[in-house]
Amino acid sequence: MRKILLFSTLSLLSMQAFAQQQIPEYCLDNEAVHSYLTTVQYDPNDYSYSRIMEFCDEFPWNWKNEGGYRKDQPLPVPIKLAAALDTVSTLYVSETEDFSDAQTKVMTIAKDVDSINVWNLIPGRIYNWKLEYPDENSQIVVAATGKFKTTGMLRQLKIDNVFNVRDLGGWEGLKGYPLKYGKIIRGSRLNVNSSKTKIITSSGISELRWAGMRAELDMRDASNSVNATEAFFSINGDCPIKNINSAYNSRIATFANGPQSIQGIKQLIAWFKQDKPVYLHCSVGADRTGTVAFLVGALCGMSEDALSKEFELTSFSGDWIENERDRGNSERLVRQRDYTGRLDPNDNNESYKFAKMIEKVKSFPGETMQEKVYYHLKTGVSGTYVPEADLKFLINYMLSPIELTSSKQVILDKGQTSQMNVAIVNHSAQNPNLEITYTSADPKTVTV
Repeated sequence: MRKILLFSTLSLLSMQAFAQQQIPEYCLDNEAVHSYLTTVQYDPNDYSYSRIMEFCDEFPWNWKNEGGYRKDQPLPVPIKLAAALDTVSTLYVSETEDFSDAQTKVMTIAKDVDSINVWNLIPGRIYNWKLEYPDENSQIVVAATGKFKTTGMLRQLKIDNVFNVRDLGGWEGLKGYPLKYGKIIRGSRLNVNSSKTKIITSSGISELRWAGMRAELDMRDASNSVNATEAFFSINGDCPIKNINSAYNSRIATFANGPQSIQGIKQLIAWFKQDKPVYLHCSVGADRTGTVAFLVGALCGMSEDALSKEFELTSFSGDWIENERDRGNSERLVRQRDYTGRLDPNDNNESYKFAKMIEKVKSFPGETMQEKVYYHLKTGVSGTYVPEADLKFLINYMLSPIELTSSKQVILDKGQTSQMNVAIVNHSAQNPNLEITYTSADPKTVTV
């Protein structure tokens, strides 16, 4: 136990010093993604260009040998211990100081480990952590505690054996409200096509479940998921799965020619009404998945710049796409209007053209992109549509409420005034222009 006692002493000293220091901050974006999101600003009136390939490797895509990291994955938060424990311990990471949040991350830490990486956290949050171990009397001892802040523009997720995984949350929506994290996570398939063999590992399943996923929307035909009746991350059948057959008829530029993408939206709403966040995917999580993600994002008020970037982020999974599709002939996922969609200049596959989809959406009635997609979904295709009440439900479900840090009581005499200061918490750095409205519960007595 000597090593543990030494660690506890050092821990107390470090905690006293910590109280006088600023909370450490960690950016969750990898370098390529962060550079792309913070330096690129697209012109909504000009789809003649794309800039994504400035931040991805040129063909052959090979991020494995460029920069030494997966560009479709986040960076971890590193927790460095003053000294390693010579016993197995448990790390808790939570947004609440008492670790009572259902989303508290619990990690088993092997003995003799002094550095821990924590993955898949949400940007723009302050997290608390503590490390516990049982002593020789089986009493729980808190070895160390701390805080850190996460920053970044995007929540990518590291899910073992699964690629192109990212949260649709964090983007600025209507009135500046951010889309909620943990409601839709998009990515690649979890099983081998037309096989019961899982691609996702047990640790990957744990991560998806910890992130809150409770349903799987598969935009592949049912045969690809071997007609599964439960999600591939389900435990004892607690997570349903739904396939949208023939979804290729409704991807990207041609999505208005088929009802399948609208069927996907309807299924999302059905599960959201049961408060079941959804893992959304097709095979590589690019086209069919990208169409549904586009519709949700546009409906919730994402800008054209944001919609373009969200779509193009899949290009950071270049090797995955290259290996899944015909080698040497895979798609570059770009917004560029005149891009052929494939490396083969003789194959002008317009179904991959993001600009074509934007062009189609802009032909719909409405003043804004949001209004046009709203019209498309409520009008429908081939008799498949989303009722307006459900569209409003989806918007409210996906947009984050504004939270006040605290409240206070002010006693005023007749004619007196008082100034209130309001601070916003859990607010993504991507959303600097929130629209805030102040009202009085009793305007006859007090006006604001």
